[in-house]
Amino acid sequence: MKKQIPTLFLLLISFLGHSQINSNDQVVYLDSLKRIGTIENYKYLRIVKEYKLDKKLYDVAIYYKSGKLNMRGSTTDKDNLKLEGSCVYFFENGNRKKIANYIKNKPFGKEFEWYENGDVKLESEVIQDYKDNTEITRIIQYWDENKTQKVIDGEGEYTEKETDKKTFSKGRIKNYLKEGTWIGNSSKYKISFVETYNKGKLISGVSTDSLKFQRNYNQILINATPKKGIVFFLKYFGSQIKIPAQKNTILKGTIYLSFTIDKNGKLLNVKTLNKDNYGISDNALKLVSKFDEWLPGYYRGVPIQITNTFPITLK
Repeated sequence: MKKQIPTLFLLLISFLGHSQINSNDQVVYLDSLKRIGTIENYKYLRIVKEYKLDKKLYDVAIYYKSGKLNMRGSTTDKDNLKLEGSCVYFFENGNRKKIANYIKNKPFGKEFEWYENGDVKLESEVIQDYKDNTEITRIIQYWDENKTQKVIDGEGEYTEKETDKKTFSKGRIKNYLKEGTWIGNSSKYKISFVETYNKGKLISGVSTDSLKFQRNYNQILINATPKKGIVFFLKYFGSQIKIPAQKNTILKGTIYLSFTIDKNGKLLNVKTLNKDNYGISDNALKLVSKFDEWLPGYYRGVPIQITNTFPITLK
């Protein structure tokens, strides 16, 4: 622990040039997937300005471990980011990566992207359909890494990459939307896939794994969920959690639990990422550990392991 304190101290000093940190701000460790982490495994730091004040909108910034700015934006929730308004993302070399807009934590409207060397990559537009809770991305202009424009005014060939899942896919853009047959693969999940789109909406897909086993799907990603539904889980947790009465004490802050649902729906690695002095985190840990009835998550029809962070806000 003695070695960690100077390291953290020097790291925070490096942030002071970007954003003055004061006693009202919150600093949170994030892992490589930007989930709540610890000092041992963090890759990013998240700073919420004026965290201790009651506000409708908070300025938030995420920094690489090196101290370079990764993202700057605003959130309506200071504990679980719910982005609102314009957000700017950066590569670690300082170049802009993406500019996006959010409404109630969902991307909405025009987006612009660049390659790491600063070359322009993409102009797109996200349209939310709040009735059926879906979104469609319109591809307006797209340039490949050789500066060749492949999509012009919503017509052409487009290559899409999902860095976190090591996935790429390519196909035709017609009238700004994905159309017809798209092909791709994911090295992370060791699958190839063929998908059919109509006016930007996925109609069907077939993924093939390394053993040539095929799975049909009509959703790209399905998150792990309790077998009886998230509402049942929240009611169970809310009715069982014990908040001790503390005379002349106001409980504030957030306790974070982390747990993993494996590809068979088994609950693993339940742990608290921070602890309180009243036994609330220990009680929460026991409650979640007992709740082991889960459905696994799926990515393009393949069952996958998903790690969730569960916040408990003390009020």
